[in-house]
Amino acid sequence: MICHSCGKETKEMGLCIDCFLKEHPIWLKDLTLQMCGCGRFSYGPLTLRYIDKYLPKIVKENLVCDSEIIITYIDVSSRDESKKVSLKIKLKGTYRGEEFEKEIGGTIKKINKSCSVCGRISASYYEGVVQFRIPVNVKKVLEADYITRTEKVAGGFDAYVTSSNYAKKLGKQFSEKGYVVRQSAKLIGKKEGEDLYRVFVAILSPGPEAGDIIKYKDKMLCIQEFGKNIRTKDIVAGKTLMIPPKELKTSEIIVKKDAVRTAMVSSINPSGVQIMDNENFQTYEVATQFDTIKEKDEIKYIQIKNKVYIL
Repeated sequence: MICHSCGKETKEMGLCIDCFLKEHPIWLKDLTLQMCGCGRFSYGPLTLRYIDKYLPKIVKENLVCDSEIIITYIDVSSRDESKKVSLKIKLKGTYRGEEFEKEIGGTIKKINKSCSVCGRISASYYEGVVQFRIPVNVKKVLEADYITRTEKVAGGFDAYVTSSNYAKKLGKQFSEKGYVVRQSAKLIGKKEGEDLYRVFVAILSPGPEAGDIIKYKDKMLCIQEFGKNIRTKDIVAGKTLMIPPKELKTSEIIVKKDAVRTAMVSSINPSGVQIMDNENFQTYEVATQFDTIKEKDEIKYIQIKNKVYIL
């Protein structure tokens, strides 16, 4: 069989692929997108970011071709200009069982307009306040796209965020890491008959755990067991002290339990004992109140401000 137009051999009756594409060209619909300087753009009901990532999808959904053409591959390269994005589109497909490759051009007109995210930030709009009361690296923790402003306060800083969902997301992330997270909401008005709330998320240091060393009324205590009252041991005097749970609110964590090390008692002398760390073999002389300690006993110890205490 031959092409009715050019005489080239074809697999089926009708036009060859080249002649068919001349009579029925593939083209891209006229497109206009709102684009923001931050990289976001509006496509239908969606606000997306980094247009290059979505160009193949956008081209595929707006490509016009005859029903007998089946597109199997699309590759798009772009050149960003002041009022438009110029496209170079490489296509692969089939027509009546014949494969073809073709390159076409296209253009996306740009309307430069701030996206809703940047609009909220520039207007100092915020739906939530994340109250950090722990030391954190702001640049690593917060996504700039959601931050209206930050303010230093006693014990940390407050981050004013444009999305209440983002505030809750941050709270969840820190809760999963073991921090204490408290969430509350404040009614700020109504919109279309529905109550509007501002979310407050406080991120606090985790409370003391068994094994932690706390400072309580000028004493350094190792928390041993939680119960109706908390059993602790004075690491200086070596005495057990029971304190009510509410007293922990006035205590300060000096050392977390992860810093506790193990050592072997290498010798005992009248002024105390000598211990040797089980890992680095460093030795320490310790004045201790524990008269039950014997040579070769394995003990736990902590170092605070270059001073060693046996627990």
